[in-house]
Amino acid sequence: MDLNFSPNNGRVTDHVVCGHSPWQRDFNRFLVVVLLSAASACADEASLYDATGDTMLDLRVRQPMHDLGATPPGFGGNADSGGNAGLGGSAGFGGNFDPNMGGEPDDAAMNAALDAGAEDAMGPMDPPPEPAGTRYVEISTTESLSWVAWHEVRIFAEGRNIALGAAVDASSATGNDPAGHANDDDLDTSWNSGDFPPASIVFDLGRTHEIEEVRLLVGQNPPSQTIHHLRFAGEDRDFEVVHSWRQATEAGDWLAWRDPGPGMDDPPDLPDGQGRGLRWVRTNPMFISGLTVQMPSPSAEDVRRYFDDFEATAVHLWGTGLPHRMNGWREASPRPPRFVSWVEDDGRSRDGHQLIGGYGANEPGRIGYQVGDEPLDMEEFLPIEEGLRAIREIDPEALLIVNFSFWAEGLDAILDRYATMDADVVSFDTYSMGREVYGRMGIFRAAALEMGRPYWCYLGSYGDHERAQFPHPTGMRWAAMAHATYGYTGYTWFLYQVDPAHRLLTAIFEQSGVFDSAQTPLFEVAAQLNRELRVLGRALTQLTSTGVRYVPALLETVGILAQPPGTENWARGAGGDGYLVAVETDGLAQDVVLGFFADDDGGRYFMVQNPNHVRGTFPTDSTNDAQIRLRFDFSSRDEGPPDHLQWLNARSGAVERQALAAEGGDGAGLSLTLPAGDARLFKYPSNQPFALGPR
Repeated sequence: MDLNFSPNNGRVTDHVVCGHSPWQRDFNRFLVVVLLSAASACADEASLYDATGDTMLDLRVRQPMHDLGATPPGFGGNADSGGNAGLGGSAGFGGNFDPNMGGEPDDAAMNAALDAGAEDAMGPMDPPPEPAGTRYVEISTTESLSWVAWHEVRIFAEGRNIALGAAVDASSATGNDPAGHANDDDLDTSWNSGDFPPASIVFDLGRTHEIEEVRLLVGQNPPSQTIHHLRFAGEDRDFEVVHSWRQATEAGDWLAWRDPGPGMDDPPDLPDGQGRGLRWVRTNPMFISGLTVQMPSPSAEDVRRYFDDFEATAVHLWGTGLPHRMNGWREASPRPPRFVSWVEDDGRSRDGHQLIGGYGANEPGRIGYQVGDEPLDMEEFLPIEEGLRAIREIDPEALLIVNFSFWAEGLDAILDRYATMDADVVSFDTYSMGREVYGRMGIFRAAALEMGRPYWCYLGSYGDHERAQFPHPTGMRWAAMAHATYGYTGYTWFLYQVDPAHRLLTAIFEQSGVFDSAQTPLFEVAAQLNRELRVLGRALTQLTSTGVRYVPALLETVGILAQPPGTENWARGAGGDGYLVAVETDGLAQDVVLGFFADDDGGRYFMVQNPNHVRGTFPTDSTNDAQIRLRFDFSSRDEGPPDHLQWLNARSGAVERQALAAEGGDGAGLSLTLPAGDARLFKYPSNQPFALGPR
């Protein structure tokens, strides 16, 4: 991803640039269903059936049968999305003709068989095969220490949730939690079996589909180790297991299976761990935490304050966190809290020097482990590789995280080496309020996208004994929203609480080292940002960043001021956005940051940020609101110009309509007022909803 500085590229203001080449997603799907069966009573007759098995056309077969099995170029998979064609063989979509006779078909033998009578030469002919694909989806639970329950089951095919409206049957249910609650699109209801395993629930989809993905929202209580099996069946209700989950689960967890494509039963476990991190991000609430450093065990009220008031989604512990401090959090919590803990380069905790604190695989609540911290050169980095390997042997599914420093010597080589390791998340920290932060964010964003891994960050909420200067509220908002605009999907405040022996001070409590200390006003600032990040995270975790661009103020455009290093000027078409044609601001010194995104269905999004904040670099060192005017050209949109955009209200959590002003022809405009540091996420309307993941 190229994020190099491009000086004075010019700026589109109030005119529409000609020569637009729109981005557009073309999706062509061909469904070829050829079901051929020879009638046993008449050797040289055959019939062509449709997908339901009804006769469409009677045929007389005189040509070599294997010609029917020729594979059309460019297809993969079996006929009718996985079905068989012809006399038990599979044809089309990459299938091979095999008339169940072994080896290549023999023209003479097969034609002789047809002429002499198919039943005599080949045995009785089967009736036309059932249409391929999946009609029935079953989730069966065989191990759990609690009653089996699911808040919601989502089954995706053809880009939509086909579980909605499907007939559903369960092995048992309580009176208040019937089977129909599992597919009512209400995450607050659930099906509850009212009993311990074994228990199962089956969805009848009405007809066969090619299932693309299944998502399950766990409803069980209390948490425990569980085994769940996902089974598919066609019209014949002959179920086969396609995936099993064997792990600790609790209410609120999302489990997911996604079709990896032909020839594989499950997503491949790649040597470098690619895919594990993104799968976790897609199926869990955004990771939001505050780091606690060498603190005593919290009380039940301290835990409640952390999760309910501070709005964190996980505990985050320093290198001494395992096992005793994490055990203290567990003892004070109504259920095992989710957690990430630092460990040393070799994977051992500073408390007792055991590998991951003596914990085992799938420890309840475990998200993963940060191994080491900020290696400054390759020599410091290589021992971390050994720690990653050691942890992976004990806990194969844990997320493994390395936090990098932009100061590291040979950073490019370090990141290249990290890409080959069995790890999952790219993390970095910077606590500056200056414009150099953009280039730093861009480095780790680009590296993570190339690796196919999520990227997380630390945000500043600390001071030290020698210089107790804490961040300003606008600076905290700017930092959080800038990282969101760059597509970061995990956030940790450095610090939540800290033992004063470390000569660091928390900015959000009056007293360091005491969980129940009085809170400073910055506690609520961070908590409000966490609330908003949790909302925005429902979308950002489902999106891929396709570009970040900077719109410099007029003073920078004419060369009076320097544009932030490591940023690239916005131009029409940036980030794959084919509609935005102009970005305008009031005044000479107002910058704008734009982030562009796409969801898995091809939907297009963009995020707009006002980069003003206290202690920023001129001209963004202010608390001024930004007046921003966006102009669009929808001439390439098949449906014509929309009258609105969608935007995700980070405060209410609702997806709302933002009216567009018609500007003649296919043009439209949008005026925004954004407070200092704030940002807003928009989606262009389409036939797909706003992509939202778990709360």
